Amino acid sequence: MSYSPDIKRIATVSSDSTAKIWDAHTGELLLTLTGHIDVVSGVEFNRDGTRLATASADGTSKVWDANSGQELISFSNHQAVVYDAAFSPDGTRIATSGADGNVRVWDSSSGKELLTLSVGGSLTLYSVAYSRDGTHIAAAGGDVQHPIAFVWDAVTGAEVVRGSFGHTDALDDIAFSPDGTLVATGADDQKVKIWDSTTGQVLYTLSGHSSTILGVSFSPDGTHLASASWDGTVRVWDITPAKEALIIPFVNSAISTWSEYLSYSPDGTHLLTDYTDGNARIWDAITGKELMCLEGPALYTAYSADGKLAASGNYENTVIVWDLQTGKQRSTLVGHTAAIFQVAFSPDGIHLASTSADGSVIIWDLSNDKALRTLRGDEEMLLSVAYSPNGKYLVAGGGTIGKISNINGYVWDAATGEIFLTLPVDSTVTAVNYSPDGRRIAITSFNGTISVWDAFTGKQLLRWRGHTGSSYQVAFSPDGKSIATASGDGTARLWDAASG
Repeated sequence: MSYSPDIKRIATVSSDSTAKIWDAHTGELLLTLTGHIDVVSGVEFNRDGTRLATASADGTSKVWDANSGQELISFSNHQAVVYDAAFSPDGTRIATSGADGNVRVWDSSSGKELLTLSVGGSLTLYSVAYSRDGTHIAAAGGDVQHPIAFVWDAVTGAEVVRGSFGHTDALDDIAFSPDGTLVATGADDQKVKIWDSTTGQVLYTLSGHSSTILGVSFSPDGTHLASASWDGTVRVWDITPAKEALIIPFVNSAISTWSEYLSYSPDGTHLLTDYTDGNARIWDAITGKELMCLEGPALYTAYSADGKLAASGNYENTVIVWDLQTGKQRSTLVGHTAAIFQVAFSPDGIHLASTSADGSVIIWDLSNDKALRTLRGDEEMLLSVAYSPNGKYLVAGGGTIGKISNINGYVWDAATGEIFLTLPVDSTVTAVNYSPDGRRIAITSFNGTISVWDAFTGKQLLRWRGHTGSSYQVAFSPDGKSIATASGDGTARLWDAASG
């Protein structure tokens, strides 16, 4: 399964020889991609969401127009089952892995084979991945006699490292850490190994699963690793140093995905997470013990400042508020007409703001659970929202599909709903936040830029680009002297808030 970068579509694979693209908000089937003649085993959107790559047991990998469903290119040199396909970060290349024991690298536009990375013998490669900077390719596979993983230079094809890395059975999945220095592998031997991507030295062995490990994924900051298994659990590991931090059990052991939307309580003692069964759960952040199940569709969770309430948006266009003392739903807030992207409590906990793909911010009065006012700008969707520290203002931003300039962030007077400031940015706004003193606003954008604005005049104070990918999160340090950002390039960076 693969999300499009704008989170509006989901691509899935099927045993009926098709791939399908769905509306992520409504569940409506948008496209069925027909052309393969056997099971489709892998699918991935490219970075801008315009193309889709598939891998199939029919021995081919194909590239599709993700908007029309038209087949653009078919690669067939594997002449065996193709298990996985991965776009390079810049989208110009596609790496495929298969039962012929090769990783093949293709020009994604012309279909020309650029590299063949051979493991030798007749070993199957089940998984392939690019490093976030596009400089290396990793693949994993083998069997019980010959478990194997490799890292190659993505440009020259030179082998960097190979080995079993302590595994005693076939490797099923492989992933690079965000900075590319580590590789994680999951295998039929029920173990996760984390090793140095250059030397191959095994740094950690993570034991705890009781069945085949199907998937591994690093957290964006690289401090944790999630693993999914046929034993019916997802486990989240603290890898600095390596120890099991949480065990999150699935209701259905056949599910092999995990939730990426997490919130810590204000005091750091609890962890709030959404879940694949549609519920949210609260965990003891130290022991991993499940403390409470909050029933109802849950995504994008947030705590109130006093820790008494939690709120969550979802793809059903509603916001759910829970009483954390009882674990019961306190209310369901209905008013948006599309998926909710973010929720934020006002500092005094009286109001809640939510942003949506319908292009609105709704401020909810939590004393009666009614929509107090609806705020709109000119953008098709609003992705992020934050209250000023004194609760008097609200900043939000987003974008419009296909619009690459003249995009605005907005500051509203939270009491009147009037637009107080318009902040002209040059790319879709992905995250917003106030400085602790409320005098500045930080904005990150899809094109990787970070900007800082005077929160009262709307003057742009700073603008810089340091990431090589889109920036998705931004926060000031408590003293307001530093700004932290997180990016799709696999890095988190700390900046001087006065100079950038």
